[in-house]
Amino acid sequence: MFDPLRKASLATFVTLTLALPAQTTTPERPWIHHYDQTLTMKMNLATKISGGGTHIETTLDQALNYVKQMDALTLGIPKILYLVGWQYDGHDSKYPAFFEVNAALKRPQDATALDSLKWFMQAAKQYHTTISVHINLRDAYPSSPLWDFYVKHDLIQRGADGQLAKGSIWGGEVSYRVCFTKEWDEGYTQQRIDKLLKLLPLEEAGTVQIDAYYPTPCVGQHVSLEQEQEAQRKVYRYFRDRNIDVTGEKQGSEQGHWPSLVGLEPMAFWLAETPKEYLQYPASLLTGGTAAKGGKDHEEVDLPGKLFGSSFMAEGLFNGKSFLRFKHEFCTLTLPWYFLNQHKRLTVDAKSDSGTATFDDGVQTRVDATGHITITQNNRTLRDGDDILIPANWIKARALIAYSADGYKEKSWDLPPDWTGVSKIEIQEITASGLHSMPAIATANGKVVLNLAPDQALLLSPTE
Repeated sequence: MFDPLRKASLATFVTLTLALPAQTTTPERPWIHHYDQTLTMKMNLATKISGGGTHIETTLDQALNYVKQMDALTLGIPKILYLVGWQYDGHDSKYPAFFEVNAALKRPQDATALDSLKWFMQAAKQYHTTISVHINLRDAYPSSPLWDFYVKHDLIQRGADGQLAKGSIWGGEVSYRVCFTKEWDEGYTQQRIDKLLKLLPLEEAGTVQIDAYYPTPCVGQHVSLEQEQEAQRKVYRYFRDRNIDVTGEKQGSEQGHWPSLVGLEPMAFWLAETPKEYLQYPASLLTGGTAAKGGKDHEEVDLPGKLFGSSFMAEGLFNGKSFLRFKHEFCTLTLPWYFLNQHKRLTVDAKSDSGTATFDDGVQTRVDATGHITITQNNRTLRDGDDILIPANWIKARALIAYSADGYKEKSWDLPPDWTGVSKIEIQEITASGLHSMPAIATANGKVVLNLAPDQALLLSPTE
């Protein structure tokens, strides 16, 4: 049961409260993870059943198998995976509580579901993957073990009429909203966070994802939007005091966050920056992406995301045949995004459906009115639509990944300048089961001619 906590004293919860200047280009404190060079995703483990019960979407053994395959397909790129529906009956269940692991996730060989979850978090590390969880600090449900306590202490938003303000319906349940300011001022936010950190090794993971963390005024409690935003910043700093970054669901001008979380939130899955904001705030300060094109939300990347790069959350891909699209999304979204994030953004010229962005080191992206994306570096093509030949710098200094969505025959590519003198290239096919050697290819005049099948990815390395 949630134990009452005396109102937090200033001595107990000393923390910074000032917002950062909107023009900042560095985080308030260094991030624990490099989100602009990390594939950050979500995986749904379970969903609550309307009226009670849970439906397991992905067992923890299945989840580890996906982690193994993702590591093979991404050649060991750093990854963060947030687990959705790990608590109680699954996604959106029992908030504002999140103190119990979904019992249905327990593996037969483990004593408890908590043991199983901790096993998975540890096992994933060998595959360059950090496991953390997806939580919600905003929503509250009458079915929660904390409901009566939160109503009694006036921690649920009320309308001007004094009645509890209803939110959206999720999983068949009407949600209500926690008043961030009152909860923080009374010390209950801190207690929620502390209890979560005692349950799971999130300080070791160094990251957590807060879902739907959108501030709105608590009208009935006479709390303004600005006060709610200030309470959010205190929450972010409270986590960071424990060496945990907080990432979000949405970020950008249209979300009511901007610029109140600049320098505090390093990554958001749904990034809604304008082209000007992409120039103003570097990827090392704030980065993100959108859902995979084949994911559950079927969202396309917007024009600024095409110009500056956009990763993907993968949540809708952990579902049998849908996972077959993972390689395509990684190669056409994350791989260019990773490369572009290594270069300083210089200029952008964006119209409603087309544009050009320039970066240092002679890098340029172009998007035409049909959505066709081209990336060049000093006039050398790295991307031509969904045909890719881009460096994979997390592997080693000279490694290239070639990918084609539709396949092609006898396509000539210019090699990077640091490949001068390379006469033969080692070729390995990238698959979910690992790398598979193929015949080496000779180069000629600084060029390589490739033949790719549809949805094929190759690793190119100079022969020693």
